[in-house]
Amino acid sequence: MANYTAPSFESVLESLTGRKGLRTAKPKDGFSAYVWRMARFHCGIDPRLPMLAQFDIANWADHSCKDGDSEKFKALCDVANEMADKVCVHFGLDKYATARRWHRAFYG
Repeated sequence: MANYTAPSFESVLESLTGRKGLRTAKPKDGFSAYVWRMARFHCGIDPRLPMLAQFDIANWADHSCKDGDSEKFKALCDVANEMADKVCVHFGLDKYATARRWHRAFYG
């Protein structure tokens, strides 16, 4: 049975906190790993596209792309993306750094 209930922000933040801010190693928990990856992408620490990040959250939720509830999974991803933005703000990181980088790439 799939789990589409997100953990609390405090527990995710605890698993993402390193000695000097946002941790550098990927967390073992799939939900936290997704939030970590998206936060690193948004704030420009890791500007590579997070193509496989959804696999972390899908494995954590025990979601099947074939048989799972796609609306509930999308809602879970939306919650995780909001948490990623909050993580950037919490650690004092610029959550629009990568957006500006891509804007310069497209528009000069």
